[in-house]
Amino acid sequence: VMVPKMRPAPRLVYPCRRLLRERLGWSEDRLITCFQSRFGPKEWLQPFTDETVKQLAEDGVKDIAVFNPGFISDCLETLEEIAGEVAGEFIEAGGRNFAHLPCLNDT
Repeated sequence: VMVPKMRPAPRLVYPCRRLLRERLGWSEDRLITCFQSRFGPKEWLQPFTDETVKQLAEDGVKDIAVFNPGFISDCLETLEEIAGEVAGEFIEAGGRNFAHLPCLNDT
């Protein structure tokens, strides 16, 4: 699937999300795509992961699992930001269980 005039991340992430959601038999709202990188001069991709998980917790979601299919390897920066900082923000906002799943790769 080619999405014109779009950065590589969403062009790859959205088809991955759709395929995974279909394979799991989940509804559109059960698998959420958000972005954690805020780097460089261009407008950042949204929705942001930290704001999304905080809102989920505030909306009463108690348990979530997060994975990063946009990465080809287990990036230490991502592991720290997602498994550490974002997990803490989710719990602080009222969430109970936060699971960071390893990348879907061979490493």
